[in-house]
Amino acid sequence: MQIRLENHLSDEEHRHLFGWGEDIFGADHLNLRWRPKDLHIFVDVNARAETHVGLLRHNVAVDGRSMLVAGVGGVVTALASQGKGYATYAMRYAGDFMCSEWGVDFGLLFCRDPLVGFYERLGWQKVEDAVEIEQPGGPVESPMNVMIRPCREKSWPAGRVKLNSFPW
Repeated sequence: MQIRLENHLSDEEHRHLFGWGEDIFGADHLNLRWRPKDLHIFVDVNARAETHVGLLRHNVAVDGRSMLVAGVGGVVTALASQGKGYATYAMRYAGDFMCSEWGVDFGLLFCRDPLVGFYERLGWQKVEDAVEIEQPGGPVESPMNVMIRPCREKSWPAGRVKLNSFPW
């Protein structure tokens, strides 16, 4: 098992990681437009990508204050490799990377209810205030859970969050 970082996701990697089912994230019914990631973290097993975590850097506004976050998205493990701890390994690596290499204030991700516990076990916390995301028709409130992970001894400030971007 080894970590690999890339600036792109090949067609073969995309098919293997994301093509194993219909609506694998359970979010198609929301009809959201998603933002591509800038960096791809892979867990390779026997020289094949089995888990993916996408990252990007972005400034969000929290109660009018700008905060640098690492957006985390596209967390997926190929069907045959699920349940082996690869996603946990990749998310721990992503957390260390975004905090130490990118120096962001927080990580920020979007997730469905069944995944909240997984992310909480890795140090992520739900944002309780409304999060406004961009969509082609204009800003809307996020229909998904938004979670953050602090990079330093900081507390997420209270107040409305404006993503000023498509979600990731």
